[in-house]
Amino acid sequence: MLLLGDAAHPMSPIRTQGINMGLRDALVAANHLVPAIQAGGRGTDLEAATRRIEEERMPEIARSQELQVSSSKPSAPCAVPCSVASFFPCWDGSDSRGASGFTASARSGTELSPSGSQFERTKEEKVTSMHELPRSRLGPSAAIVGAVLLFVGTYLHPMGADPNVPLAAFTEYAADRHWVASHLMQLLGFVSMMAALVLLSRSMMDGPAAEWATLGMTGAVASLAVASALQAVDGVALKFMVDGWMATAEPGKAALFQAAFGVRQVEVGLASVTSLLLGLTASTYGVALLIDRRFPRWLGAFAIVGGVPTAIAGVVIARTGFSNLAMAINMPSGSLLILWMIVFGVSGWRRR
Repeated sequence: MLLLGDAAHPMSPIRTQGINMGLRDALVAANHLVPAIQAGGRGTDLEAATRRIEEERMPEIARSQELQVSSSKPSAPCAVPCSVASFFPCWDGSDSRGASGFTASARSGTELSPSGSQFERTKEEKVTSMHELPRSRLGPSAAIVGAVLLFVGTYLHPMGADPNVPLAAFTEYAADRHWVASHLMQLLGFVSMMAALVLLSRSMMDGPAAEWATLGMTGAVASLAVASALQAVDGVALKFMVDGWMATAEPGKAALFQAAFGVRQVEVGLASVTSLLLGLTASTYGVALLIDRRFPRWLGAFAIVGGVPTAIAGVVIARTGFSNLAMAINMPSGSLLILWMIVFGVSGWRRR
């Protein structure tokens, strides 16, 4: 059994949202049930479809009911018993989580015979909610592509010398033929990942985590700005300096070394701020994903697990440069964020 409209979530006359919620329920239900029925109407498929309907509609309904509660005092208790509601705030403002919400049950083996014009649709036809745009795979694709580019670019980066020993590091950098290409690949990967996060924020603007999504989007833009400056200094300016240093004979060699060392210190500062901002941004998105129940909660926890140590690494870099301690924190945490972006992208792709 599938309950829609006031039968599932009674609305107060305040704000006149009852009919709007009912119409949106019907559209979202059609979006999920029509393909399941056209595929044969198996009980397991219908059960999964009704659960997806509930997951998609619940955030907006809960938000609308909360707004109604804040607009006026209740005159009657919730018409749906709290013991059988999954997430229906009653008019006294309390929440209840039971065994069902929209979905009473779509028992295994139940057969529905499609009849009537409402089922006479092609598989290509998409029914969408009046409140949201059609879902796109652009964001998940950008997350996956960006993570892969960043990983490959980092893999091509020379890592044999101690980055905190300038003489050894500069000698290795000058000999590397893929330096500029690897850093530009890192930059493109970072751009793609931040674009994915901005698109994620856009998709969360109508949910309960809208404010956190806005903060995350701000952090993503700021992180991209600083990371771009970092790649300009590290991937281009430093390479010119170390190449010039290696090609120059004494007595000018020492002066060029000091100039390259100065560029290196600018790189350290930018790397510190980039790591700090990226860690805070990932953690902010983690909180947003935990709040917005349209997304798996573990995805938000994953972002926080990778984001917090990345932010800490930024502070350590600011204090110690590219020390062994900074690298021991930054490399694993950065790898976790790359993995998080891939998992986020795959999860988003499968949800579309």
